[in-house]
Amino acid sequence: MAQTQVDLPDPDTVHRILAGWAAVHAAVFSLSDLECAFAVETDRVTYHDGGGSYFCFVRLPGGRAAIFGFDRDCPDPDFEGDRDVLQDHRAERWWLEPAAADDTLNFAYGYDGARWCAVGHDPMRVAPMMLAPGSSREPSSALSTLADFLEEASDDLLGAAVRGDDLALEAVLAAGPDLDEAVLRAAMVGDYEHLRDGLAAAALFRR
Repeated sequence: MAQTQVDLPDPDTVHRILAGWAAVHAAVFSLSDLECAFAVETDRVTYHDGGGSYFCFVRLPGGRAAIFGFDRDCPDPDFEGDRDVLQDHRAERWWLEPAAADDTLNFAYGYDGARWCAVGHDPMRVAPMMLAPGSSREPSSALSTLADFLEEASDDLLGAAVRGDDLALEAVLAAGPDLDEAVLRAAMVGDYEHLRDGLAAAALFRR
Protein backbone atom coordinates (compact mmCIF):
# COMPACT_ATOMS: atom_id res chain seq x y z
CA MET A 1 0.00 0.00 0.00
CA ALA A 2 1.29 3.47 -0.89
CA GLN A 3 1.53 6.35 1.55
CA THR A 4 -1.16 9.02 1.11
CA GLN A 5 -0.33 12.71 1.37
CA VAL A 6 -2.72 14.43 3.80
CA ASP A 7 -3.53 18.13 4.14
CA LEU A 8 -2.94 18.81 7.83
CA PRO A 9 -1.33 21.84 9.53
CA ASP A 10 2.28 21.95 10.67
CA PRO A 11 3.02 20.53 14.15
CA ASP A 12 2.97 23.93 15.92
CA THR A 13 -0.50 24.60 14.54
CA VAL A 14 -1.68 21.09 15.44
CA HIS A 15 -0.54 21.72 19.02
CA ARG A 16 -2.52 25.00 19.16
CA ILE A 17 -5.62 23.40 17.67
CA LEU A 18 -5.57 20.61 20.24
CA ALA A 19 -5.24 23.20 23.01
CA GLY A 20 -8.37 24.90 21.67
CA TRP A 21 -10.20 21.58 21.55
CA ALA A 22 -9.21 20.78 25.13
CA ALA A 23 -10.39 24.23 26.25
CA VAL A 24 -13.82 23.78 24.67
CA HIS A 25 -14.15 20.27 26.10
CA ALA A 26 -13.31 21.47 29.62
CA ALA A 27 -15.59 24.50 29.29
CA VAL A 28 -18.51 22.20 28.46
CA PHE A 29 -17.80 19.34 30.86
CA SER A 30 -15.30 20.68 33.49
CA LEU A 31 -11.55 20.35 33.99
CA SER A 32 -11.97 17.21 36.10
CA ASP A 33 -13.55 15.48 33.09
CA LEU A 34 -10.77 16.57 30.74
CA GLU A 35 -8.49 13.65 31.62
CA CYS A 36 -11.11 11.25 30.25
CA ALA A 37 -10.51 12.71 26.78
CA PHE A 38 -7.10 14.40 26.75
CA ALA A 39 -3.75 13.34 28.20
CA VAL A 40 -1.31 16.26 27.84
CA GLU A 41 2.42 15.69 28.22
CA THR A 42 5.48 17.54 26.96
CA ASP A 43 5.46 17.22 23.15
CA ARG A 44 2.75 14.55 23.30
CA VAL A 45 -1.07 14.78 23.34
CA THR A 46 -3.41 11.78 23.37
CA TYR A 47 -7.13 12.11 22.63
CA HIS A 48 -9.77 9.44 23.36
CA ASP A 49 -13.27 9.94 21.95
CA GLY A 50 -14.94 7.85 24.67
CA GLY A 51 -16.09 5.19 22.23
CA GLY A 52 -12.89 3.27 21.60
CA SER A 53 -11.13 5.46 19.04
CA TYR A 54 -8.03 7.46 19.90
CA PHE A 55 -5.03 9.19 18.42
CA CYS A 56 -1.69 10.35 19.77
CA PHE A 57 0.16 13.40 18.42
CA VAL A 58 3.89 13.48 19.12
CA ARG A 59 6.47 16.13 18.29
CA LEU A 60 9.78 14.62 17.22
CA PRO A 61 13.30 16.06 16.86
CA GLY A 62 14.26 17.90 13.69
CA GLY A 63 10.86 19.50 13.11
CA ARG A 64 9.18 16.15 12.51
CA ALA A 65 5.98 14.84 14.11
CA ALA A 66 3.78 11.76 14.13
CA ILE A 67 0.14 10.88 14.72
CA PHE A 68 -0.97 7.30 15.28
CA GLY A 69 -3.97 5.59 16.79
CA PHE A 70 -7.00 3.39 16.39
CA ASP A 71 -10.35 3.97 14.68
CA ARG A 72 -13.02 1.65 16.02
CA ASP A 73 -15.06 2.11 12.82
CA CYS A 74 -12.28 1.02 10.48
CA PRO A 75 -13.78 -1.84 8.42
CA ASP A 76 -10.49 -3.35 7.22
CA PRO A 77 -8.93 -5.86 9.66
CA ASP A 78 -5.75 -5.95 7.53
CA PHE A 79 -4.64 -2.69 9.14
CA GLU A 80 -5.41 -3.60 12.74
CA GLY A 81 -2.49 -4.66 14.92
CA ASP A 82 0.76 -3.32 16.32
CA ARG A 83 3.53 -1.17 14.86
CA ASP A 84 4.78 -3.97 12.62
CA VAL A 85 1.43 -4.27 10.83
CA LEU A 86 1.46 -0.62 9.77
CA GLN A 87 5.14 -0.77 8.85
CA ASP A 88 4.30 -3.71 6.61
CA HIS A 89 1.86 -1.32 4.89
CA ARG A 90 4.70 1.19 4.34
CA ALA A 91 4.44 3.37 7.42
CA GLU A 92 7.89 4.74 8.23
CA ARG A 93 9.50 3.23 11.32
CA TRP A 94 10.09 6.66 12.89
CA TRP A 95 6.37 7.46 12.74
CA LEU A 96 5.69 4.64 15.18
CA GLU A 97 8.73 4.65 17.46
CA PRO A 98 6.81 6.67 20.14
CA ALA A 99 3.99 4.09 20.19
CA ALA A 100 4.03 1.42 22.88
CA ALA A 101 4.79 -2.08 21.64
CA ASP A 102 1.36 -3.33 22.75
CA ASP A 103 -0.70 -0.40 21.37
CA THR A 104 -3.50 -1.47 19.05
CA LEU A 105 -3.22 0.65 15.91
CA ASN A 106 -4.80 0.92 12.48
CA PHE A 107 -3.49 4.25 11.18
CA ALA A 108 -0.37 6.39 11.33
CA TYR A 109 0.75 9.76 9.96
CA GLY A 110 4.22 11.25 9.71
CA TYR A 111 5.34 14.86 9.18
CA ASP A 112 8.83 15.04 7.66
CA GLY A 113 9.29 18.80 8.11
CA ALA A 114 7.33 19.73 5.00
CA ARG A 115 4.27 17.50 4.59
CA TRP A 116 2.12 14.87 6.26
CA CYS A 117 1.76 11.37 4.82
CA ALA A 118 -0.55 8.64 6.11
CA VAL A 119 -0.89 4.87 6.08
CA GLY A 120 -3.95 2.93 7.17
CA HIS A 121 -7.65 3.30 6.50
CA ASP A 122 -9.35 6.41 5.05
CA PRO A 123 -6.82 9.09 6.03
CA MET A 124 -9.46 11.78 6.50
CA ARG A 125 -11.01 10.06 9.52
CA VAL A 126 -10.33 10.54 13.24
CA ALA A 127 -7.37 12.90 13.56
CA PRO A 128 -8.19 15.12 10.55
CA MET A 129 -11.74 15.58 11.81
CA MET A 130 -10.20 17.61 14.65
CA LEU A 131 -7.28 19.11 12.75
CA ALA A 132 -7.94 19.56 9.03
CA PRO A 133 -8.29 23.04 7.48
CA GLY A 134 -11.54 24.25 5.92
CA SER A 135 -14.76 26.03 6.80
CA SER A 136 -17.47 24.71 9.08
CA ARG A 137 -19.45 23.73 5.97
CA GLU A 138 -16.81 21.17 4.97
CA PRO A 139 -17.70 17.96 6.83
CA SER A 140 -14.12 16.73 7.23
CA SER A 141 -12.70 19.96 8.68
CA ALA A 142 -11.80 20.78 12.28
CA LEU A 143 -14.18 23.76 12.23
CA SER A 144 -17.06 21.58 11.09
CA THR A 145 -16.40 19.02 13.83
CA LEU A 146 -16.08 21.76 16.47
CA ALA A 147 -19.24 23.50 15.26
CA ASP A 148 -21.15 20.19 15.43
CA PHE A 149 -19.81 19.50 18.94
CA LEU A 150 -20.87 22.90 20.29
CA GLU A 151 -24.20 22.81 18.46
CA GLU A 152 -25.01 19.56 20.25
CA ALA A 153 -23.83 21.04 23.55
CA SER A 154 -26.04 24.10 23.04
CA ASP A 155 -29.03 21.83 22.48
CA ASP A 156 -28.34 20.12 25.81
CA LEU A 157 -27.87 23.47 27.57
CA LEU A 158 -30.58 25.59 25.94
CA GLY A 159 -33.03 23.03 24.63
CA ALA A 160 -32.39 24.27 21.09
CA ALA A 161 -29.42 23.66 18.81
CA VAL A 162 -27.58 26.85 17.86
CA ARG A 163 -24.76 26.94 15.32
CA GLY A 164 -21.67 28.89 16.39
CA ASP A 165 -19.93 31.63 14.42
CA ASP A 166 -17.10 30.46 12.16
CA LEU A 167 -14.78 33.35 13.01
CA ALA A 168 -15.27 32.83 16.75
CA LEU A 169 -14.62 29.10 16.48
CA GLU A 170 -11.57 29.72 14.32
CA ALA A 171 -10.22 32.16 16.90
CA VAL A 172 -10.39 29.51 19.64
CA LEU A 173 -8.43 27.01 17.56
CA ALA A 174 -5.87 29.64 16.56
CA ALA A 175 -5.30 30.95 20.11
CA GLY A 176 -4.18 27.63 21.54
CA PRO A 177 -2.42 27.87 24.93
CA ASP A 178 -2.80 31.69 24.92
CA LEU A 179 -6.59 31.53 24.82
CA ASP A 180 -8.35 34.22 26.86
CA GLU A 181 -11.84 34.31 28.32
CA ALA A 182 -13.27 36.74 25.76
CA VAL A 183 -12.23 34.54 22.83
CA LEU A 184 -13.55 31.39 24.49
CA ARG A 185 -16.83 33.02 25.54
CA ALA A 186 -17.45 34.30 22.00
CA ALA A 187 -17.20 30.77 20.62
CA MET A 188 -19.50 29.15 23.18
CA VAL A 189 -23.25 29.29 22.56
CA GLY A 190 -24.86 29.68 25.96
CA ASP A 191 -23.69 30.54 29.45
CA TYR A 192 -21.36 27.71 30.44
CA GLU A 193 -20.23 27.55 34.06
CA HIS A 194 -16.81 26.03 33.36
CA LEU A 195 -15.22 28.72 31.17
CA ARG A 196 -12.31 29.14 33.56
CA ASP A 197 -11.77 25.39 33.39
CA GLY A 198 -11.47 25.82 29.65
CA LEU A 199 -8.73 28.41 30.09
CA ALA A 200 -6.91 26.13 32.53
CA ALA A 201 -7.11 23.28 30.00
CA ALA A 202 -5.57 25.44 27.28
CA ALA A 203 -2.79 26.48 29.66
CA LEU A 204 -1.77 22.80 30.04
CA PHE A 205 -0.41 23.04 26.49
CA ARG A 206 2.15 25.75 27.29
CA ARG A 207 5.68 24.56 26.59
